[in-house]
Amino acid sequence: MQSHLKWADYLIMVGFLVISLAIGIYHSLTGGRQKTTAEFIMGNRRLMVIPTAISFFVSYQSAILLLSHTAEVYSYGIQFIIFAIIIYTVICIFVERLIVPWLYPLKLVSIYEYLEQRYMSKIVRISGAAVGILVGVMLTGAVIYAPSAALESATGLPIAVSIPVMTVISVAYTVLGGMRAVIWTDVFQFLIMFGGMIAILVKGLIVVGGIGNVFRLAEEEGRLVWANINFDPRERHTVWNILIGAGVHLIYNYGLSQIAFQRYCAVDTLSKARKTVLLNIPPLIITHVIVGILGLVVFAYYSTIKCDPLANKDIANANMVR
Repeated sequence: MQSHLKWADYLIMVGFLVISLAIGIYHSLTGGRQKTTAEFIMGNRRLMVIPTAISFFVSYQSAILLLSHTAEVYSYGIQFIIFAIIIYTVICIFVERLIVPWLYPLKLVSIYEYLEQRYMSKIVRISGAAVGILVGVMLTGAVIYAPSAALESATGLPIAVSIPVMTVISVAYTVLGGMRAVIWTDVFQFLIMFGGMIAILVKGLIVVGGIGNVFRLAEEEGRLVWANINFDPRERHTVWNILIGAGVHLIYNYGLSQIAFQRYCAVDTLSKARKTVLLNIPPLIITHVIVGILGLVVFAYYSTIKCDPLANKDIANANMVR
């Protein structure tokens, strides 16, 4: 029975990767066929708002949200999610009000072009691009590692196999289909991710006896810390380090990174660009609420069966909790 389940998991993974690759192939054969830089990088600035907004959301959430945030709530409580929702909302509005109207009219292809124009220096542009590439590589590493760790925990598929496979497929559909392929692949992945989160939440609540039991157990074990206002910088989570630290980080992610810039500048009007940013707020709130409850559900499950998988060394780190 276990063997059959593993093969089913492998088939689902293969199907997921094949569909992603097929999206890239489709966009390489249709429309402008990625023959120009404007088509490949910006989709000729004629992308639709909702798919672009979804891609924007997925670019920074994806498996990192589902795995690491769930593990964070499981280990340290709900406060992180509560204030993450607040700061995400504030930053999206800030970016939509100030940064998008500032950068969109310039009609640049790269955010780093702005550095050259502002400071009249190609060295500044190259330096900025180098830092941006480094940050992008580090983010991509985390994005690829997270689902690989989950796959290894759930199916036994080695990380050394899943990481190269996912990397090759991701590079292939991007090279083949350009920005349009990336946008629609992100939409597909969003539907899979969101559907999976709902399914896991429903199943988890059934197993642990409902939402009331989840919050009761979380309260008993000190996982419902709503607002730690301690000024001690050694504390893992306080109101201040979440709002201030995450706020500065998110201004870059959602307003000044190449990932964000390339999306809100890929639609054809400023009003649509602003909507692309604002439409991140609903999925950010909904998914963070779901992930927060999931973290508590996982905690309630292991609390009920009197088992700590980390202490028992059944898993290597909290991101593998399932």
